[in-house]
Amino acid sequence: MSDSEDDRLPDVPTAPRQKRFRFKTFAERVSEVEVDVYRRLAPVKSEPSGGSWLADGLTHWRELNSASHFLEVAAALQPLCQSLPQLLHHRDAVARILLGSLEPAARLGLPALLDLLAAFARDLQQEFVQLLPKTVRRIVQLLDGGAGREPESLESIFTCVSHICKHLVRYLAADLPAALRATAPLRYHSADYVRQFAAQAVGFLLRSAPSAGALRAGVRAVLAEQAARPTEERTDGAGLVLAEAVLGVSHGLHSRAPQLLQLLLQEDLLQPGELRPAAAAKKATKEEAAAQVAPAVVSREQLRARATCVARVALARLLDHLRRGKGAELWNVLLAEATARLKAYESAAAAGTQGSSGRLSAAAAASGRSLARALLLVSQAVGYFRGSRVESYSPLLELVGRLMQPATWRPTTTTREEAEAEGDGTSPGSSRSPSPSPGESPLDTAADVVDEELLDVSLSYSVLDLVRGVVYGNLKAVGASEGPGALGRFAGPWSPCFSRPPAAEVLPFVKSLMVPPAGAEVARLFAPQMMGCLGRVLMQQEEEQQQGDYAGSALLLLRDLCALLQPPGTSGTAGLPLLLTAQPGGVRLAAHVRSLATEWRADAAAGDPRVCATAWAAVSLLPHACENPTQAIAACESVLQSATAALQRLQQQQGGAVRSDTALSGLLLLRATATELLADLLLVQQQQQQQQQSGISSSLVAAAESSLQWVLNQQQQPQPQSNQQPQPQPQQPGQEAAGGAEQPTASAADYASIRAAGALLTAVRTCTAGPAAASQPARALLSEGRLRELLPRLAPLMAHESQPLRAAVLRLLCCFDQPFLEALGADPRDPTAAVVQQQKGGSTGPKCDLLEVLYGINSQPFTIESGRKWAVAMGRLKTYLEYGRIPEFLVPAFSYGLVGVLYIRFSPLWQPASEALAAGLQFQHKVSWPIVLSFLTSSQRRLLAADFPSAPAASAAGSGRRRRSAAAITAAITAQPLTHEIPPSQNASYIESLDERYVAAASAGTPAAAGGVTDPQNRLSHTLRAMAAAPYSIIEQHSRDWVPLFLDYTAARGSHFDDGEGDVEAAVAAARSGAAGE
Repeated sequence: MSDSEDDRLPDVPTAPRQKRFRFKTFAERVSEVEVDVYRRLAPVKSEPSGGSWLADGLTHWRELNSASHFLEVAAALQPLCQSLPQLLHHRDAVARILLGSLEPAARLGLPALLDLLAAFARDLQQEFVQLLPKTVRRIVQLLDGGAGREPESLESIFTCVSHICKHLVRYLAADLPAALRATAPLRYHSADYVRQFAAQAVGFLLRSAPSAGALRAGVRAVLAEQAARPTEERTDGAGLVLAEAVLGVSHGLHSRAPQLLQLLLQEDLLQPGELRPAAAAKKATKEEAAAQVAPAVVSREQLRARATCVARVALARLLDHLRRGKGAELWNVLLAEATARLKAYESAAAAGTQGSSGRLSAAAAASGRSLARALLLVSQAVGYFRGSRVESYSPLLELVGRLMQPATWRPTTTTREEAEAEGDGTSPGSSRSPSPSPGESPLDTAADVVDEELLDVSLSYSVLDLVRGVVYGNLKAVGASEGPGALGRFAGPWSPCFSRPPAAEVLPFVKSLMVPPAGAEVARLFAPQMMGCLGRVLMQQEEEQQQGDYAGSALLLLRDLCALLQPPGTSGTAGLPLLLTAQPGGVRLAAHVRSLATEWRADAAAGDPRVCATAWAAVSLLPHACENPTQAIAACESVLQSATAALQRLQQQQGGAVRSDTALSGLLLLRATATELLADLLLVQQQQQQQQQSGISSSLVAAAESSLQWVLNQQQQPQPQSNQQPQPQPQQPGQEAAGGAEQPTASAADYASIRAAGALLTAVRTCTAGPAAASQPARALLSEGRLRELLPRLAPLMAHESQPLRAAVLRLLCCFDQPFLEALGADPRDPTAAVVQQQKGGSTGPKCDLLEVLYGINSQPFTIESGRKWAVAMGRLKTYLEYGRIPEFLVPAFSYGLVGVLYIRFSPLWQPASEALAAGLQFQHKVSWPIVLSFLTSSQRRLLAADFPSAPAASAAGSGRRRRSAAAITAAITAQPLTHEIPPSQNASYIESLDERYVAAASAGTPAAAGGVTDPQNRLSHTLRAMAAAPYSIIEQHSRDWVPLFLDYTAARGSHFDDGEGDVEAAVAAARSGAAGE
């Protein structure tokens, strides 16, 4: 018997060890740096134990640090600091030794050396002030030499700097401009975390100013440093040092916060002639001095804009530090400054109107821009985490109410001539409000980029930004917010926000109330005003022919707003149509939309794509612009007839050939949109009439029949030879599938027509499943016989590379009555099958779900669970085919559908599809082989033509190249988490043009719309696996078809594929050429 304890234990499998260790990123390591010099509560000594603080430090660190660099410095300093008089006598030598020892190679000794430097400053007191610039420059050199990438060294460095500021605060705070000049190289470092630590160290000096005059001089010096050279580094550093000066403990503010914040928010604290302190600070480094150019004249407006930039950075830091309930002083100063500037603007606007045009004078416009900058600061504070720092909304709502006066909406931006004369920028207009927290920026940033957005700011834009922040802050009843219900009473008083601003500013504002974080609940509160605003822009620009596509963008926003308030399928159920409720001019707006949708001219649409684009957008608004569903149906039928007639004339002019030009695609898309809308309207009308009459509306059935016939007629049109795919038929030996290199033609407009026909057939199917009795035309339309008639003509589209097109075709086919599965027949492999056989036909078993499975695969999002589900479903279909249960007329659809599955970029589907395709070759090879051969030829030809992702000439849409956004690439490089990319339709700061949305709708049926397709190499490999899994006798029968493909592949292998042999051949050829050259 063994004495080993391990032998007595049962053989239980041990759980695998989990590795929980994770390396921290540099940002995480920097965030753990703690410099607590100003918050340390431990007892401190008032007198040194020995003759000097430096001697105490040497005694302390001798026992803690044994690095060679420190020991050499300690040996050199020991005989020079035995007493304070001796230290003062040798202060130059001690400074030379200490500063000379600060080098990146002394990383292990840096904590001790920096602590000795702080102790040396404590000993010298005022005598060390003259050494401060040299000390800062040496520290900057140390950071640039590599210490800035070591968080431990960062903590030691800024602990030393904080100790120096704390020990010398009496002398540095007395002359703040000089102290700021000395620390400028450190506060304006290129690394953002260095600027943050430097601001924490130097901010202590500002709040320790001995008097109000000294504090004012320090704030002016900081603003002057930034105004002289307004790079992003200087703006960030100036704002951070002013913010750190007012931060207090426990997420509160310092006692001197009100005094310093008042100075920070004063625009005219610095005058154009007072930039000398900043000019001296500009000479901090040799690089900056070398890059310095002749100083330009700085206007008062530029100084105000630059001061506001600094205030925005400081405010962002304050909001990050504060918590609700501890920022009353900040809000008092902000609102007091905004109210004071509002009063000044009201006085200036009342007395400063030029002539009868009502234009503001230069002084009044400057006062308006000053008010706009103050409002941007208020909106920044309100919008921080949607009002999480707001103490009370009452003063904010009072301020917004005062801003609704007519003078607020008068233009305050300068004209082009005035801007050139003053050196100003342009108004932000419709641009997005910039981020309140600037990050690290390139060193070669132009000086006029930082303050450009605040130089010529629009007052109306600032008011809209503030209103947006107030609305976002009340989306949820939390904190100071009362919830969205509290905003309902302001819809009327805030109507000038929608009726007064220009289109470039009001369109982003309206969109921001529609998209997240707002939504339908907020949009319903201001819906009449929003629709009236969009109608004003739409009709006013068309009348005045203004520059820009604001009318088209307004039409798109109106379309999105109506879809948000009343989703498709619910139009005309009850109540007044949406556009008729617009304020003001609802009736006029509805009439204008109806005219845009129905009164377009075919000849104009053929010559100008914008006509089709406008009509396409207006057609979607017909249910909301017509008084009842009957009028909307009549309007849709009118558009449908006009588009059909225009298409017929255009096709006749083109000789009957369907070409993918702009005019034809636009008319097809317009017709399809009207058809889809007609399906929704007829379905709603049918649901409303179910209680009055029985049966399905004949107009609905007729419309579905007409739409289906249109699709069939389009498929009969002559197709370009390069894009045609044949029906399943035997081929001559050695002949390729006719046109098998490409896919059947189905442009995006064809996709829209198929999708529209599917919508109408779905409506008919929905009505037949309801309580209404199905009419004879409806039953005939959706019968199985009709499916048998359509399937041979539409089945090739199930193998198209466009996944949206495949889904549209399958949706259309699924609307018909599906056949039953065939009864189990005799098994030819069973010797007793001849005795007992089951008769086929007359089966009452389950229906065949082949088309439904393929439709689900092509239409539903892909997950791990859905991948398992569809893999099992394809295995079941393979079994059905093996036992002959799939009806004969559905076998081509089986093969075409599995070929289409191989285009999908979801790997769990590839193996089941390949196995099912092999079953098709085994049991139905006469039907399946032409389809497989055509697909094999197409994939190989694309592969040998280098049309795949690894080739430089491959296209992202056609070859399945993975498209990675700029945000994803940046996240991969910087190891930062990838933020969610907002689509253009949900991005409030981006206003889509009508042409952009129209082109996106026209290309909805392309492979790129679904994320691309698999590469030809992948498709070819799975097709070959299917052929390898099929019986050898079947593949051998068709050897005349695939042997030429094999020979082409092997002939081209060396130039396109790296199997090792190509490298050897290339090396031999290079050696022979080199020998011949010698």
